Amino acid sequence: MDRSNSKPEYFDAYTRDDGKKRRWRGLRVLGEGTFSKVLLATSQTLGDEKIGENGVLGPQMDGILSPNPEVKIDRRKLVAIKVCEHGPKGGASEERIEVSLKRELEIMKVISHPSLVHLKAWNIDATRAILVLTYCPGGDLFDVLNQHKELIVPGLLRRIFAELVGAVQYLHSAHIVHRDIKLESELFHLLYPSGD
Repeated sequence: MDRSNSKPEYFDAYTRDDGKKRRWRGLRVLGEGTFSKVLLATSQTLGDEKIGENGVLGPQMDGILSPNPEVKIDRRKLVAIKVCEHGPKGGASEERIEVSLKRELEIMKVISHPSLVHLKAWNIDATRAILVLTYCPGGDLFDVLNQHKELIVPGLLRRIFAELVGAVQYLHSAHIVHRDIKLESELFHLLYPSGD
């Protein structure tokens, strides 16, 4: 999403739990890859949809564009939205991308583990696929280890490693192989203090 663009981008998807259609509003791009991009988004309510029709998004708060100058975004409503455009990119065939995306969606629909990103909703249409996922505000483990070396103490390392091993063990018990375990693939979920 381009911040200079005055109109927010909306994403409709069907929730995992009850299959109801919900809407999220994109806030900013978190990352981009060859085949997809991931955006930070917030749960959208009917009342909020009218905000922004004048083309104004509001001021920036905590690095996040607010839909309304008077309303601070509820961090509990933040999600990561993975958007995969259909069609070949980077030399990969359209069929290969489609098979990979379907496999990822099928796996995400059946897994449930506290140390794994949770699929909240999804939608596949003619032009793109949308996966609404848990937002991990801590970033990836590579960045955490590089930017916060002073926080990396033996107890925290043991906890990270135990959670990683537990998640991989869970996947293996379900006959799922990750195939891309590296620091950049492991997301860090930070808990905010109460009242924040």
